[in-house]
Amino acid sequence: MTRKKAKPSTDTEEIAERSMEFFMSTIRDPQKVAVHCGRCLYGALLLSTADPERPIDTPEKLPTSIRKDLEFWNLLLSFLVTPRTDKEVERLLTSFSRCYCHLMDPNIGKYHRAGQLAEAGSMNRTWMEYYAPPSEKSKYSTARCAFVIKGFTVLYSGLKEGGIKSVAKGVTHTWPATPADLMPFGADELVKTMLQWYRFVPDPMVVQLTTRILRTARYTLIPSLYKYRLAHTFVDHA
Repeated sequence: MTRKKAKPSTDTEEIAERSMEFFMSTIRDPQKVAVHCGRCLYGALLLSTADPERPIDTPEKLPTSIRKDLEFWNLLLSFLVTPRTDKEVERLLTSFSRCYCHLMDPNIGKYHRAGQLAEAGSMNRTWMEYYAPPSEKSKYSTARCAFVIKGFTVLYSGLKEGGIKSVAKGVTHTWPATPADLMPFGADELVKTMLQWYRFVPDPMVVQLTTRILRTARYTLIPSLYKYRLAHTFVDHA
């Protein structure tokens, strides 16, 4: 089904729409290693979700148009929670750290600049790279991890603003439309994927998003939480 386009009323909205189209086309097949680097994807996601009324580097509150875009949310969640082997996750993170983007393209250049200005802030919340042992610093570099953290942060914001009680009752017009939207591959796979991401990118936002999802779909998720000892694993890797 073709997405219906509304005519942008400002330059900011036009940039957001163009960034959204680029971002969604890039992550549509989550099994493919990213064609663009993590900085490029970070910038495109940032420009897609920034509130025009707020500074570009503080987009905590999402525009109404984004909150109602179910396709965007489902694609972003699916990209992050698609079941992958550890080797596939490592390959994905490595691809984020290597830039082969066509920077002469004005849009690609814009995404890179936006990502470069903001990505360090995502990492500085936890200092995971700074405090990592010298032999492991490369595993937690901004180039590898910042986009993943940004993705989890945006999903958390979307859930926080979506209205948990309304979702649970099935009476919402924003994402998620139903609790099932949060578990596209089932409860077990969601829990395993969150644990896997926390091993590779040990940022508290992974825990916060998992907790937020639990508030929406607790009865479906609780058996899987016990099965995979999620709380114990989060603590063990903290």
